[in-house]
Amino acid sequence: MADIVHKNNSYILLDLVHQGAGSSENFTPSGGKILNFDFETKAMTKEDILKIQNDFVQAALRAKKAGCDGVEIHGSQLSLVSLFSFSNINKRTDEYGGSDENRARLIVEIVQKVR
Repeated sequence: MADIVHKNNSYILLDLVHQGAGSSENFTPSGGKILNFDFETKAMTKEDILKIQNDFVQAALRAKKAGCDGVEIHGSQLSLVSLFSFSNINKRTDEYGGSDENRARLIVEIVQKVR
């Protein structure tokens, strides 16, 4: 299929997302109840963060192998990446919380590693 798309001067992009609290891992940056969710979420450890970053890298590599021209790291609609950016949800006190720069660190590192 990639050949047909490319022969017609088009591109194939894949949207990569981790659903955060909506995933089977039930992750949020700091854990606890967030927004209108009726359940407790799991705070991510640094090990969890590194694993998720690696998962994005592996997904991007699979997309490339499948013939995709690029990937988009989905960072809206309460995705895990977006949850890190909200100061009212991200209560971390390490390098992934606090300042705007720290709350953006997850997406910045994911993009760097995917590249």
